[in-house]
Amino acid sequence: MEPLSLHKLFLYHHQGKKLFRNSAYCILQGCIRDKDVTSCRILHCFILFHELDSIASHGDHLIRFFGSHGHLLEASLVFFKAVQKSSYSWEALISAHVNQGEYLTALALYDVMPTSPSKCIYLATLRACGTKEDIDKGRLIHAEVVKACLDSDLVVESSLLNMYAQCGELEDALKVFDQWAADDVVMWNTMIAAYTAHGHSLSSLKLFEKMEQKLIEPTEVTCVSLLKACAKVGLLMEGWYIHDRIIRRGFDSNVIVRNILVDIYAKCKKVEDSDRMFCMSCQNLVSWNTKISGYVQLGREDAALDLFKKLQQQGLKPDKVTFLAAIKACTNPKSLWTGQLIHDEAQRQGFGGDLAVNNALIHMYSKGGNLELARKVFDSLSTSDMISWGTMISGYVQHGCHLPAFNLVSSMLSRGIKPEKVIFLCLMRTCGDKEALEDGHLVHYQIIDHELENDSTIGSTLIDMYAKCNSLDEARHVFDTLPSRDVVSWSVMIAGHVEQGNELLAFDLFVKMQQEDVKPDRVTYLCLLRASGKLKALGQGKQIHQAIIRNQCKLDVAVGSTLVDMYVKCSDLEEARQVFDKLPVRNEVSWSVMIGGYLQHEQNLPALDLFQQLLKEELTLDKVTLLGILKAAGSVGAVGPGMAVHDHVIRNMMNLDVMVYNTLIDMYAKCGRVKEAYKVFECLPNRDGISWNALIAADTQNENYDRVIQAFQDMKGEGFRPAESTFTSVLASCCQAGRVSDARQHFETMIRDYGITPTVEHLNCMVDLLGRAAHFDEARNLIETMSIPPDVTTWLSLLTACKSYKNVEFGRVCFNEAMRLDPNGAAAYVLLSDVYADANMWDDVRKLQVLQQRTRSQQKLEVAGMKVQFEFSSSKAQPMLTTSCRLLQETGHSLWEDDELAHHKEPSSDVEILCNSEDEVIERSGNHNFCSLCKCENSRKDSSFHVFCVNR
Repeated sequence: MEPLSLHKLFLYHHQGKKLFRNSAYCILQGCIRDKDVTSCRILHCFILFHELDSIASHGDHLIRFFGSHGHLLEASLVFFKAVQKSSYSWEALISAHVNQGEYLTALALYDVMPTSPSKCIYLATLRACGTKEDIDKGRLIHAEVVKACLDSDLVVESSLLNMYAQCGELEDALKVFDQWAADDVVMWNTMIAAYTAHGHSLSSLKLFEKMEQKLIEPTEVTCVSLLKACAKVGLLMEGWYIHDRIIRRGFDSNVIVRNILVDIYAKCKKVEDSDRMFCMSCQNLVSWNTKISGYVQLGREDAALDLFKKLQQQGLKPDKVTFLAAIKACTNPKSLWTGQLIHDEAQRQGFGGDLAVNNALIHMYSKGGNLELARKVFDSLSTSDMISWGTMISGYVQHGCHLPAFNLVSSMLSRGIKPEKVIFLCLMRTCGDKEALEDGHLVHYQIIDHELENDSTIGSTLIDMYAKCNSLDEARHVFDTLPSRDVVSWSVMIAGHVEQGNELLAFDLFVKMQQEDVKPDRVTYLCLLRASGKLKALGQGKQIHQAIIRNQCKLDVAVGSTLVDMYVKCSDLEEARQVFDKLPVRNEVSWSVMIGGYLQHEQNLPALDLFQQLLKEELTLDKVTLLGILKAAGSVGAVGPGMAVHDHVIRNMMNLDVMVYNTLIDMYAKCGRVKEAYKVFECLPNRDGISWNALIAADTQNENYDRVIQAFQDMKGEGFRPAESTFTSVLASCCQAGRVSDARQHFETMIRDYGITPTVEHLNCMVDLLGRAAHFDEARNLIETMSIPPDVTTWLSLLTACKSYKNVEFGRVCFNEAMRLDPNGAAAYVLLSDVYADANMWDDVRKLQVLQQRTRSQQKLEVAGMKVQFEFSSSKAQPMLTTSCRLLQETGHSLWEDDELAHHKEPSSDVEILCNSEDEVIERSGNHNFCSLCKCENSRKDSSFHVFCVNR
């Protein structure tokens, strides 16, 4: 309205002139045309003063005008002051509230309408039913639409379809669609968009196939929905197909389409295609945001931050979405400084008070380890939501700050804020050991207080918490009181028993789980495989393996590695290797488990061979496995694999690990590469006592006495205290060099200056040296005065010296002591026989041979925990010892081999079923040329049995 007209209106009013209907209507049209809200308000006052509010058209236009400009209060005021309210007035007010998002008010107005709604009112109210909570109201409106015979109207049906789609009632939406879709592309687009919005991407694509079969031409809206469907679940092939259709129909110039193509290729990890689409697009802010978000999703945070900088250099102003993506790219501690700069920029751009941005900042600082800045952002929030509280509490829990996390929850409760499930899940993660049990009880009480104890996720996490706190009784109580137990709760309960060493109870639970028709999942099988490995229950483990195959459980890296580990622990390396070789994907864990299995069972050559294969995979092994490989290489003198480990260590930045380098020194020494051992030693920036011990042992092994003593002195010079192993190497080197006096000095220094109690290794070095020097009396005196008892090696070394010096009397003493310690040892007989032979005592040689023959006819063997005594009546029977041993071992194992947990159950005391007659033994051994009597004593129970073997 022109100022003159408004001036005239005031002038007429002061002159007492009446405002007529037509004049008011003309002025009102001018106000609406000029979008002059102030003039409309003034005009409304004049209309009321001159009693023109009874005219419906004035009120209708004012309601629609005020409503369209967001002034719902004025619109409502005009409506309720109107003398006559037409259907148009109701439609105007309801539509105004719907347009402004005031859906509840709009539906309330619909309920109090005195007249039958028009088509436009139905359309407006259907738009107001946009959430699942409104579905009942939407169905009532649908019924009224049918009653008003408007259900054949395509526009109304399209609104009904859209209403059901927004409420997530896709079955009802599909019914409407199937009834009225026909050839209307809008209905097809609505249904495809509904499937996409609710995560049914495949249904969207199937509907598109039907659309093409009906020869309905898709629009750009169709293509946008289909691309979003492909992007959500990473359907690359389908995305390519839609892209091809887009190009054929000429939609590829659409900026929205190109932005979604950038997104779908990024989510499908097709970075080059994504970059190409980004470069081809108009590169508006949405394009930049899509590309930055894509890089973040791919884990390429540096590229995302570079793009954020380029965006600013292009003169574009970042919006909220840009800042959220850029902040998400800075969760790594290394990029936290960049995150702080982005934080400052967001505040300058006016996003300092935005809740979503601040929540992202709290997450960024928490992930980056700066909890102080995270808390500062949290405390600065004028309003907070559950995401804010949950992110801050999760940050504290993640970094082990349990007390601040609990304090923050207390603050929530004191403010009357009801924590959601995710908060309690975070708190239960803090209660992971026995010391935290009381805190766990407090969390449990709060869960009950907030009536969340029946939630399956909460229940499973409570079970896990109590199990980790070593309170399985409480875990079982929670488990038993759950209203419904799913596979997760069963698996957590089984895992708790396995972790606490109750493997048999875990298997009992598994049986009950199957009785309740709960199908095991991957986690269940992993727990049971670990239990089988701990028990060394091979039979049970094989049954779980068969169940995994039968139920088509995916043999991923975790399941495969656990299977290999189970077979390794059950000593079935052949089966372990078969599983390992069949794994579709092998990571560092699976390689480490298989190599470690070979090393545990002292199969060094297969372990080294597998390591050579691993080198082609370019994977990084853990330190434990590398140390095992080095020890294996040293034990067999395979310097090649050892050098490969050395190279692997350098390439993977492990060259500062002292333990690895100490083992490298030892490996090179055992392989006779002393120069390389010294090079490794010299490269060590931080040597320890073990490093020096390894070097001294290397020189000892290569019989370099001078270097041993020099290294020993240097070690003490650098302030390292010699250990037992140090003196073992030094004394061994003295023995090699025949340095008796030096050895005495070092031996005395070890005891006097370093307080080291001599071990049997020290004793053997000294005794060997004294024996070689013919100091038999001193050697015997040393043995008698030592607190540590000698072993068979002690006496055999002296017996060897007696041979050299033809000391028959002392040789007999040494022989008797050696036979006392090892009655079945053959070395003592050989050495004493040589002593007698050198002294021409041939009668004693023959007597010794007879004694040896009689002793060797009595042998012992342990079969499945049974001590077996063999008594051979003839020397002819002795060669059959191996056959008898094998027979007993195989038969003894078969006593309980069908029992899946054999290693944890006692065998029956009645074990005479092995062999009860001569004929049975002869038949089973396949030999008729020996005779023996075998008596087996059960070491675990008081019982025995006999085996008869008869010479014919």
